[in-house]
Amino acid sequence: MTKHRIIWLVLGFLFCVEIGLLFGVKWFVPDWKRFLPPWSNGKPIPYWVQELDDFEDGPFYDSKKDVERQHAADNLGKLGASAKPAIPALIRAFKSRRPLTRPYSGGRFSSGDGTPEAASEALAKIGPDAIPALTAALTDPDALTRVYAARTLWKLKKNSANLMSVLITAWRDKETFRRDECVRIAATVTLGEIGFVEPMKILPILSEGMQDDDEEIVYGAMRSLAVMAPRVKAANVIIVNALNDPRERVRTRAASILRENGDGIMALMWNTPNVSAW
Repeated sequence: MTKHRIIWLVLGFLFCVEIGLLFGVKWFVPDWKRFLPPWSNGKPIPYWVQELDDFEDGPFYDSKKDVERQHAADNLGKLGASAKPAIPALIRAFKSRRPLTRPYSGGRFSSGDGTPEAASEALAKIGPDAIPALTAALTDPDALTRVYAARTLWKLKKNSANLMSVLITAWRDKETFRRDECVRIAATVTLGEIGFVEPMKILPILSEGMQDDDEEIVYGAMRSLAVMAPRVKAANVIIVNALNDPRERVRTRAASILRENGDGIMALMWNTPNVSAW
C-alpha cells in the first residue's frame, strides 16, 4: 500500500467519523435528554425548591426575597408534570409568610406576598399528580394554605365539591381577616371564579353577604360579584342595587367596581329596578 493511499484512507476514515458525529448528535441527542434531570431556566428542580423555601421571619420586609420566591415558583411551573418532586415545597409556599394587616405600611399600594398565587399556578401546571397533596392541605392548620389548596383544586378539577366549606369559612372569618387579609382576598376571588362557572351555587351566598352588618364582608361579596360580572348579568344587578345601600362607603365601593367593569354598565343601570343614583 502506497503512502498516498494510506493518507487517503485515514482522511476518509476521519471524514466518516465527522459525518457520523454530526448526524448522530442531531438524531440521538433528543433521546439523551430523557435520561437527564429536568431543568428550568438553566437550574435543576432542587435549586428552585431551595429558593422557594428560603424565607426567614423577621421584623423587616425583604421585597427582593419575595420576588425570588415567586420566580422560583414560576420556573417550577414551566416544567409542568416534570416538577412533581417539588409539590411538597410548592404547598409549603402557600403558608402566610407576610400577612397583610392594617395599618398598611405601603398605604393604598400595600399588597400581600405574591408567592402563594405563583405556587398555585405552578401546581395547576403540574396537573393531576398534585391533587392528593392538595386535598390533604384542605385541613392544614394555616388558613391561607387551606384557601390556596381549595383554589388550586378548583383550577385543576373545576369541581367545587368539598371546597365550598373551606372557602366560605375563610371568607367570613373576622379574626382570620384581622390577622391576614390575604386569606379573605384569595377566598373572595376563588368564589367569584366558581360563580363564573356555577352562578346558581354562588349567587345566594353573595346576596346574603351583601346584607351583612360587616362592611368588609360586603366588600368581599362585591369583589366576588365583580369576577362573575362579565358573564353573569345577575352579579351586575346586585352590585348596581348596592348604589341604594344606606351605608355611604358601600355605595362608593359599588360605584367604583361598576366603573372598573367597563362599558355596558350604564345601559344595565337604566334598565335595572331600584337604581336611583350613580
